[in-house]
Amino acid sequence: MNFSHYPSYLESSVASLGKVPSHWSVSKFSRHVRINSGQVDPRLETIREMILIAPNHIEPGTGKLLAEETAESQGADSGKYLVHKGQVIYSKIRPNLVKAVIAPMECLCSADMYGLSPDFKKLDSEFLLKIILSKPFTDYVVDSSMRVAMPKVNHDSLGAAPVWLPPLDEQRKIVAFLDRETSKIDTLISKQKLLIATLREDRRATIANAVTKGLDPNVKMRDSGVAWVSTAPSRWRNVQVKNRFTVTVGKMLNAGNPKPGTILYPYMRAANIQPHGLDLSEVKEMPLEPHEVTQLSLRADDLVVVEGGGGYGRSAVLPTDLKGWVFQNHILRVRTKGADKTSYLDYLIKTLLANGHISTLSNHATIPSLSSEKLECIRFAIPPASEQKDIVKFLDYRCEKIDALVAKACEMIATLREYRSALITAAVTGQIDVRGVV
Repeated sequence: MNFSHYPSYLESSVASLGKVPSHWSVSKFSRHVRINSGQVDPRLETIREMILIAPNHIEPGTGKLLAEETAESQGADSGKYLVHKGQVIYSKIRPNLVKAVIAPMECLCSADMYGLSPDFKKLDSEFLLKIILSKPFTDYVVDSSMRVAMPKVNHDSLGAAPVWLPPLDEQRKIVAFLDRETSKIDTLISKQKLLIATLREDRRATIANAVTKGLDPNVKMRDSGVAWVSTAPSRWRNVQVKNRFTVTVGKMLNAGNPKPGTILYPYMRAANIQPHGLDLSEVKEMPLEPHEVTQLSLRADDLVVVEGGGGYGRSAVLPTDLKGWVFQNHILRVRTKGADKTSYLDYLIKTLLANGHISTLSNHATIPSLSSEKLECIRFAIPPASEQKDIVKFLDYRCEKIDALVAKACEMIATLREYRSALITAAVTGQIDVRGVV
């Protein structure tokens, strides 16, 4: 879509804003926007059933409300701000995330947010929201918030922020244009998200089918003899993990001063094992004595499994280029005793994690965990080593193809979001003239 420019522009005297159409005015935020003050007790009977909006309820950069929860359901017990329908709610913390929304009803907002009421004679609330979502405004508040340890826009900094004012009727035309165009973009984003969900479900189903039924659709099946799947190929043998693999727990990290004679080694930790595979962007080291290294060494084709925490059950097979690595106590190292493939077991564990069986096995304590004993006792039907190799080869190929399509869809979403943000900034700052766009 090609857009025209305004006939003439003037310097705004705001570095992040640059020039604006000559008939617009530029002013300070505090002159046209009132920031709510005074807090209410969310435990009061007349208050606790009201919707309470916090930063986590708002989608970054879009002005969309993701969820509605009452103050009571969130266990709110400290002071909150009362917000009227149509006011703008803006997160004061981590302003780079750009979290703002129009209040859809009389509600509360957390103390980490501002309730904003524009001067309706000069500034439309929807246009104010678009200003807040724009790059010049975000650049200003991010710069001012970086002067403190926790990025946060204080009251005075927000009051001093720039605000630019087209005539009211023009503001509403810009808002109508942006609502219409961003709705189209959001529809495209939703389609890409649906595609990603479909691809990921296909990936899960493909893996589950291969590790429980094999690749031959005509194979003779029998009762599986295990709790989590009904049938298995008749030639597959029922085993427990400990029958075919050794499971070793890592070493607890020594937080004190290293002992004399210890050497620093890179170590595998839970944060390195993500749903998409290994993430080695941040590598840490731990001191070990020479006799400990052999027991805790990692090598190619070892399977590492997260033992505890929110990512318990996540797994990955190690590549060939991790020589000299060890692993800490939140990681379980799984190593084959013979010809069985750890990569096959990796796909099996991913299926057990997806279908919830890992969760039923885990120790449901304060911190959920999958102990080495629980992992060792997992029972499953295993094919001969040669068939394992064929299944792994097939799954590697199929998953690589699916992952490439997912990555392409994710790139498309990122591009659409960038365009959405750029369009808002261009229209709301007058870089393009959308008044006559139908």
